[in-house]
This record gives sequence, C-alpha cells and structure tokens, in this order.
Amino acid sequence: MTTLDPAAIEIRPLETGAEIDAFFSMAGATFPDYHRVHCTPTPDGSFANGWRRFNEEAPSFEPDHLRGAFVNGTLAGGYIHDERWLRLGDAHLRTGYVGGVVTDPARRGVGIASALMRDGIAHASARCQTLLVLRGIAGFYVRFGYADVMEVTEHVVERQRVLALPAPNVRVRPSSIHDSAALLELYRRQYYPFVGCYTRTPEQQQHLLRHRSRLPHLAVEQDDRPCGYLLLPCGSDPSLAVEVAADSWPAALALLQFHADAAASASELRWPLPFGSPTYYYLADSLPLTSRTTSRPDAGWLARAANVSTLFACLLPVLQERWRRAKTNWDGPLIFDVEGTRWRVELSSSGLRSVDESRDDAPVVRLTPGGLAQLVFGYRPATWMAKRAEQTVPCEMVPTLATLFPTTTAWYAGSNRC
Repeated sequence: MTTLDPAAIEIRPLETGAEIDAFFSMAGATFPDYHRVHCTPTPDGSFANGWRRFNEEAPSFEPDHLRGAFVNGTLAGGYIHDERWLRLGDAHLRTGYVGGVVTDPARRGVGIASALMRDGIAHASARCQTLLVLRGIAGFYVRFGYADVMEVTEHVVERQRVLALPAPNVRVRPSSIHDSAALLELYRRQYYPFVGCYTRTPEQQQHLLRHRSRLPHLAVEQDDRPCGYLLLPCGSDPSLAVEVAADSWPAALALLQFHADAAASASELRWPLPFGSPTYYYLADSLPLTSRTTSRPDAGWLARAANVSTLFACLLPVLQERWRRAKTNWDGPLIFDVEGTRWRVELSSSGLRSVDESRDDAPVVRLTPGGLAQLVFGYRPATWMAKRAEQTVPCEMVPTLATLFPTTTAWYAGSNRC
C-alpha cells in the first residue's frame, strides 16, 4: 500500500464515546492475551468495555491519555499514553507509558503506526516526561529511538518436589479490596528497590484490585499478618505466575504449594522474579532452581529518553550521590549530547554540579535517546556503550560514565498492567 502523507494523518485525543469504543474494540481484538494475563473483567460480555473502564477509572486518568489517528475524519488507529512515576533510588522520574498501539487492519502499512509513535514522543516531551517505556514487537520501535532496557527472568521449580515438602505454618487465602494496604506494603518492600518499578499510591492499588476478576492470594501468618502474595493469570497456562512476593521461606513455600494445587496439570512452576529480590533468595536457598532469562532484542521492554533536559535535571541528585560515594580525584568538565540537547556538568573531588557553560575543549558523550535510557536503567555498562557505533564515548570518560551509571537489575512488576 502507498504510504500516506503525514499531513493527512491527524493525531488527537479521542473525544466521543463512539471513538473511544471503536479504539478499545480494535485494541481488544488485536491483543487478546492482555485479558488472559490481567484477568480484565468483561462487563456486558465485552473485554473491550472492561479495558476501557480500567483506563477511564484510573486515579490519574486524563482524557488525552487516549489518543487516536484519524484519516479523513475516520479512526484509523490509536494508543494509550499513560503517565507513571518510575523509581530510581530516591528519585522519582515522571515517565510516559505507551500501550495498546493499534492500527485498523485495513490501514496497516501506510504510516499510521509511525505517526502514532512520533506523536507519543512529542506528547511526552511537551508534558516534561523524562522517559517513554513500552513493551514492543520486533523490528519496529527501534527506528523511533527505543532500545532494550530490561529482560525477564523466570525461576522454575519442579511441582512434585514442592508438594513433597512438609506444609509450613502459613496459610493462603483469597484477598479482597480490604487487603489493599497489606498488598501495597508487600509490593513496596519487594519491588521498590529495583529500577523500573513504579511508585504506587493506595488509590492505584485499590484500582488494580477492582479491575481484576481474579484477585491475588495472600499468605498469612497464624496471627493473620500478611507475609506474601501470589497473582495468577486467567489464561490456559497456569504454571506461570504473573507476580509473587514473600517475606519468608515459609510464606514462599505456602504460596508454591498453593500454586502447585492450582496448576495440577503442570510439571513445573514458573515464578518471574528479579535476581536480588528476597523471594528469589528464599527459593534459591531452599530448592533446586532453574533460572531462565529471556532476551528478545528490540522486541521486549524498551525505553527512550523523552524530555532530555527534564531527565537530567531529575537525575542530578542521583548522579551527585553516586559521584560523592565514588570518592574520585578526577576533575574536569563533561558534556552530554542527546540529539542536540546538551547537559553540562563540572566534576571534581568536591562533587558534581550542573553548569550553563563549559570549556570549548570539554569532552562530549554523545548518546541516542535509547542509549541514554539503557544507562539510566543500568542495562548495559559504560564499557559496552563505548563500543557501540551509534554512541560516542571518549575513552578517557568511560570510568566516569561507569561511576555515574552503574549496571543494575531492572524489573517491571506484572501487576502494574501494561
């Protein structure tokens, strides 16, 4: 098909109920697995209606979160542009989350999706969002500056081995909306330490529970104190959990045995957990464990810088603390350049500070929007970034970059929805 002139594609917020219904109908038909993973309710038998309600009833919802592409006044595609606060140590980064990117099948291949992607970047920058995050498909999003920023690891245990263990003194019961505070506290303890985790309010926690037809199961001590939870999908594969958290080995074992009973036809149980999480350590210290990390180049969790100036401003306290702890004696200026947007700093043994001007001979680190996102997420080390043809890192600045952007484990918790 012939690519449309970009001027012929209008991108704007969805305005009428009919437009919104048409978008979610299109998205629901394109992404049926969304329902199976997130157990989205189906009011009036419609998954599309349930997905719409989930978005419109969110505590932070704004009408321009739902954006459509129109050709001659007819809806040809759209996407959801959510706004979330991503944690990076003590810093909270205002970020955009792009989901439900869809094109009318009759309009595919003419530039609709590309127009939506360009709108997402412009919309994020205008709202001073620091980063854009999405879960992508192979070979498309990278052309808009996105790059891989995290991988998914599943930890696999034999179901029969779990059932053979003595039952712990912890019971598992269904949760309810009244358990939202306990579930939120467990989520915070388990996942807040990881880059990629989103800050969650009590209102957001309740919203997530209200819009699941299958609620988490809660592990509780004998005094009814919550000590873990397990979130299972509604799909045909019961062996893979959506999310799990446990404060102790007895809590983890109780949830494992509950999962084993729920997945009676499975030979193994699969729990997605970041390396370094307490629940992972309980499993690894107590059971034979197989860990499988899946890498899907340009097709998994991707991100790119959005408003570069805002991103660096938000990162400044984090970078200052990292530089202070390194106790380096290196002195000098440094310029970061991302598609022409420059951020200048002065580094010395006394600290790191942002400056408006720098010397003409100051070294320049040139990064793509995706390359900067990879450093922010700690996905790749500075030594690796220096080898990439699309990035420019002076050799003498590699140790400095490594100090400012250490590698770490990033993680996206499945209960956040996507």
